[in-house]
Amino acid sequence: MTINEGEAFVAGLTAENAKTLLEAAEKAGLDPSVVRADAEGGFVVPAQLVEKPKKTTPTTKKES
Repeated sequence: MTINEGEAFVAGLTAENAKTLLEAAEKAGLDPSVVRADAEGGFVVPAQLVEKPKKTTPTTKKES
């Protein structure tokens, strides 16, 4: 299995995973061909499809 920089492996070669990843690709404006099945039992996809957005903590100053 070859995973290039900027790609991620998603374990589980299931229809549910395929659907989720294809929907994420569509939402990101990517061609569905970026979701590739891998012989290792999962999918290789652009990392942006599986990276969790970083949470930002609002900064508020408490007045005393």
